[in-house]
Amino acid sequence: MNELHVKRALEGFPVLSQHCTVTPTVVRSEHWLIIKNTINACHVRLQRDLWPALRQLDGSIQLQQWLLEHTPEFGDQRLLGAVMQLQRQGVLSSDVELSDGGSLMSRLFAQKNPLMIRCPLFNPTRLLEFCCFVSIAMSGKLIRWLFFSTVCLSLYLLFMHWSAVAQQFTGATVTTYVWHFFLLYPMSKALHELAHGWALQQYGGQVPEAGVSFVVLFPLPYVDATDAWTLTREQRMLVTGAGMLMDLFVASIALILWSVLSAGVLANMAFSVILMSVASILVFNANPLLKFDGYYLLEDVLDSPGLARRATLFYQYLFKRYILKIHESVKPLVAKGEKPYMLIYGFLSPCYRVMISLLICLYLVSTFHELGVVLSAFSLIPLFGFPIFRSYNYFRNSRDLTEQRLRAVSVTVSILIAVVAVLLLLPMPSTTRTQGVVWVDEQAEIYAAQSGELEQILVANGDMVKKGQPIMVLSDFSLDMNLSRKQAAVRLAKLDIERYRQSDPSLAVTARIELSQADVEVDYAQRQIEKLIVRSPKDGRVAFNDDYKNSGQYVSQGVLLAYVVNARTRLIRAVVDQSALGRVSGDVGNVYVRLASAMSHNFQASLVRQVPAGTNELPSAALIDTGFGGFDVEQIDVEQGPRTREKVFHLELAIHGDESTPMNVPVGTRAFVTFQHANEPLGPRWFRLGRQLLLKHLNV
Repeated sequence: MNELHVKRALEGFPVLSQHCTVTPTVVRSEHWLIIKNTINACHVRLQRDLWPALRQLDGSIQLQQWLLEHTPEFGDQRLLGAVMQLQRQGVLSSDVELSDGGSLMSRLFAQKNPLMIRCPLFNPTRLLEFCCFVSIAMSGKLIRWLFFSTVCLSLYLLFMHWSAVAQQFTGATVTTYVWHFFLLYPMSKALHELAHGWALQQYGGQVPEAGVSFVVLFPLPYVDATDAWTLTREQRMLVTGAGMLMDLFVASIALILWSVLSAGVLANMAFSVILMSVASILVFNANPLLKFDGYYLLEDVLDSPGLARRATLFYQYLFKRYILKIHESVKPLVAKGEKPYMLIYGFLSPCYRVMISLLICLYLVSTFHELGVVLSAFSLIPLFGFPIFRSYNYFRNSRDLTEQRLRAVSVTVSILIAVVAVLLLLPMPSTTRTQGVVWVDEQAEIYAAQSGELEQILVANGDMVKKGQPIMVLSDFSLDMNLSRKQAAVRLAKLDIERYRQSDPSLAVTARIELSQADVEVDYAQRQIEKLIVRSPKDGRVAFNDDYKNSGQYVSQGVLLAYVVNARTRLIRAVVDQSALGRVSGDVGNVYVRLASAMSHNFQASLVRQVPAGTNELPSAALIDTGFGGFDVEQIDVEQGPRTREKVFHLELAIHGDESTPMNVPVGTRAFVTFQHANEPLGPRWFRLGRQLLLKHLNV
């Protein structure tokens, strides 16, 4: 903040707004006040001992004179901080706002940020009053019983249908989930926000506004529940958790519906609601590292309001006090026992926000290309630009550094250079991760050599078999009848030969020719029947095709019936995209595989074969991207299987068996493959990733 701006602000006569309410509250046995601006519904939390001094700001006293009177008791930084908070929320008015340029710019930037736009639509008070009336009519006990019984029933159904749930999850395509997300998630989010508003209204709070917020260009409903700060701690926790309880209730109802609906569009939509509700709870709302419900719950559980802001201030204090050696730096308010929370949260939250912001930027660039680059600026500038500007302003103008400005700049620059050098130049472990499926050699695949009905299965799934051992028996009545006719023709030809041997030698010769032809046909018919016995082509462990493992089924000639897997080696058909092919082809150390059926164990593998040409085919539909990893597909061809949008390259890996290797892993089981490369600094990796992004999406 420049000196002229400070001088003008100090010469002003600030006035405390008459449109505010003051609510006392207790935090960690200390008395605080919640000051609410009734016009814009904004809140400020201040310590109670400041209130008598702040009430003097009625327009009759100059700000500079007020500071001189109360600085000995409270300190100028604490007083100025309180004044800036009140001005920022419109509770204190003055000719010149006491704020630094970075804060003003960041607030203006946030208000005009196209990635986070709020559009107020209506006042939901009447709707919430109606919901409260309905809930009163139903009684609280009935609502609680309905909620817990629904959740318990859904958990029971989940346990009973777990395999079907897993199969549906892996079988659905990302295209299905995407259009379900755009259609159903806003409605689910509306119920989530309605639950917040209903709980707040139940405790006497006000919800002055409801509307739609565009988060990364996606419309989501919202309600203004900031009045929750006027409630007690326990009430506030219930208001905050009401949205997640509604998500859980919606997911439970959707699971019950999915279990009773027949396969089709409605069942798929119910399953999508389950996924969206659970993901909304676990990934976003319950996550305390972002300022969603989980963060505000954490504040109340720890009884540490303003945890994120105070953690940042605490780290700033530590940097000034112990790195810059500014011994006059004022320690922020930290209650007893809060330091561990401040240190942990102050480190994890910024790291997580950086990761999320970078993922948003990648999504925007890959989806909107050139426009995405512009939109990414609205995510990166608040994250990096404003902190850099404020740091520059502090090092240039702060009075704390009057006598040691050069040292402070030198130390800070040295630390930054060291951190950047470690990140960009220090070799670190490097890996490439992809997915594949368990497979077998072509000669170990057993196909039906003859059509027929599956009469008997002679071995169990997973049994060891020898080469040539029968494993299935098919039957075909038409082949049996044909063999009987051919055998009858043989007997008839033999009788003709005996009859014509003396009476008509020429007919006897003809009969011998017919006998020879009938013997050939009998031999052929016997071979056809012999093919109905399915035998193992090699030694190994048998794994049946799930589509043909019940007796009584009709089996067409040429269909895949089973696999015979080598007891010591498993094959993995893995797929990589073109960006990873170079490293996988030329720089691979160890290869590790985790199977979906045995995620707790890492199996060592080796690269056996690589298909040199790219293809749009996947070895299994299990590798389709369902929103949680996999490959994007353009279409699913009935004959050729799933077709990827971009060319991929197939690899074959061999898992080396040992005593811990599962012997009866079903063929088609998903495998997660990790290729270990030589250690490489982050700098070249980031450069390579950025170059691939520019080439792929921006054609630069």
